[in-house]
Amino acid sequence: MSEFGFKKITPSNWLDPDKVLRGFVKMFPTGARPLTADDYLHHILSPELIESVPKDIQALFEVARGAI
Repeated sequence: MSEFGFKKITPSNWLDPDKVLRGFVKMFPTGARPLTADDYLHHILSPELIESVPKDIQALFEVARGAI
């Protein structure tokens, strides 16, 4: 953890999940398991904008998605 309360990204740790994310799990009838990278990707890519949304707003949406 850094002075800000979350992981500061460096070249050596950028692929390592933040420890805060350990609290997020996927529930099954048999128990819980930590979310995988594919789980996160699914949740990040699921929201979509309709075509009538102005292009500048679509661009901002994709910037925000990329920041996640």
